[in-house]
Amino acid sequence: MGKTATAEMKAQSINTKIARRQQEFYEDQRLQNYKQTDRMFAVLMVIQWVLAIGTALWISPRTWAGTNFQVHLHVWATLFLGGALTFYPVYLALTHTGQTLTRHVIGVSQMLMSALLIHLTGGRIETHFHVFGSLAFLAFYRDWKVLIPATIVVAVDHWIRGVYWPQSVYGILSASPWRWLEHAGWVIFEDIFLVISCLRQCEEMQIIAERAAKLESTNEIIEAKVKERTRELLWAKQSLENEMHERKRLEKVMLQSEKMVAVGQLAGGVAHEINNPLGIILGFAQSVGKRIQAGDPLEMPLKTIEREAMRCTQLVRDLLTFSRAEKTEKEWVDLQEAIEGALSLVLAQSRVKGIELKRDLEANIPKVKANRVHIQQIVINLCNNAIDAMPGKGVLTIRMKHASLDKTKGIRLDVEDTGQGIPEEIKSQIFNPFFTTKEVGRGTGLGLSLVYEIVQKHQGQITLDSKVGKGTTFHVFLPIEENGVHKAA
Repeated sequence: MGKTATAEMKAQSINTKIARRQQEFYEDQRLQNYKQTDRMFAVLMVIQWVLAIGTALWISPRTWAGTNFQVHLHVWATLFLGGALTFYPVYLALTHTGQTLTRHVIGVSQMLMSALLIHLTGGRIETHFHVFGSLAFLAFYRDWKVLIPATIVVAVDHWIRGVYWPQSVYGILSASPWRWLEHAGWVIFEDIFLVISCLRQCEEMQIIAERAAKLESTNEIIEAKVKERTRELLWAKQSLENEMHERKRLEKVMLQSEKMVAVGQLAGGVAHEINNPLGIILGFAQSVGKRIQAGDPLEMPLKTIEREAMRCTQLVRDLLTFSRAEKTEKEWVDLQEAIEGALSLVLAQSRVKGIELKRDLEANIPKVKANRVHIQQIVINLCNNAIDAMPGKGVLTIRMKHASLDKTKGIRLDVEDTGQGIPEEIKSQIFNPFFTTKEVGRGTGLGLSLVYEIVQKHQGQITLDSKVGKGTTFHVFLPIEENGVHKAA
């Protein structure tokens, strides 16, 4: 019932709009027709006046009294009276085009000009056809009301002149006082057909206006549907692009996870195999080192063996940590406290290398369900990489604030440095195990891999922004959990 009422209201609104536009189109057509007819009469009346003057000069240019003559009164009447009948309507046609007053003044003036021409020709019956022709031209306005004052002017002219000056209108010295009714009757007879013609033409204009209004409404409906369909297609395209992006991201995550599993299995096996020999080598090196005296030539080689064995031992520990697949134990962790603890371990190294450490940790950060040690490993590894990327002086900034990702509320941790930056071509490889740009002996290539693995275990996300020569910023997003459920933004 609701949909039906809505459809009816929509249809009624469309019909109302079509009716309004139809009337606007109709009025516009009438106005344009009025203006065109006004301009036509402006030209026609000037031509009539010139022809009237020519007619007066040709028929009776002079009057004679014995041997004396003067210009005939008809010439002066045509020149001045005809000019008066022409000037005002032409002025209105040029300055007040399309107005009601203009066309009525033109209609009356045209009939008076017909009367003047009939007078100049001595009431010739042929000149009376100028009246019928003028009425036909006035019908071009498609306004039957214009014919009423024009007809009245013709009837009154024939009546007055038929009584007092019949020769100027009928061409005879004496005429019946009722003869003007005959001429008026023929004029009215023509008016009947002209009125019918005007009404039919107005109906045709209404039909044309209705078609134009419906066509315009149809075009608007089509355009609205096209825009709606375009929006739907754009939304579908965006959804498809988002789906493809998500699929690529998942494929990347799966590929990274597979790499992690494979490398972890390999690392675990290798680490266990070489851990015992390394322990023996380190033990013998330390034992022999204690027995030799200072300055002995073997002191330096033994310290080198001990140092390198320690480095290998640390590498084995990293491999074992990386290869562990046990379930991550989580607890409610105060992130600010955990980060400050991690930064206390980084602070000494940053001071030695001339790095300024800045903190921007938002207050009122809620506790999150996470592994405290792993969170600190994230901070330490990212900070160490940042310090290594700034061999000279630089600034290391740690930020933490509320954030949301894919409608999920969480905490975002940013680690920003002002170092050398990461080239575009290796950004996709930096989270791969054993990938490093550091010199041999300065890195194992497992730091960022461990960070990535920890973030994944916490159902978070890590991204980076970097430009060569302008530093690097790592963004770590960790979701906020309540009773094991991620909060929606």
